[in-house]
Amino acid sequence: SYLMMYVIIGVIAYVGIIFKTNNNLSIEDVFCSILLISFSGFTIGSSLVYFPDIDGTKKSLQRIFKLLDEKS
Repeated sequence: SYLMMYVIIGVIAYVGIIFKTNNNLSIEDVFCSILLISFSGFTIGSSLVYFPDIDGTKKSLQRIFKLLDEKS
């Protein structure tokens, strides 16, 4: 749900501020890191939607190759 997403963003921002103060980073570096982590997570989540289709594709390819390997 949205609560978990906002909690994770809050944790990322908190850790980013800790890194900023300990490593003398600029606030731009912190926000770039937050955006990078967020968009990476969204992209990985979007990619995981296609995993069930991979199994069906594998089975279909096995049937196609079986048909192609038969002697005519």
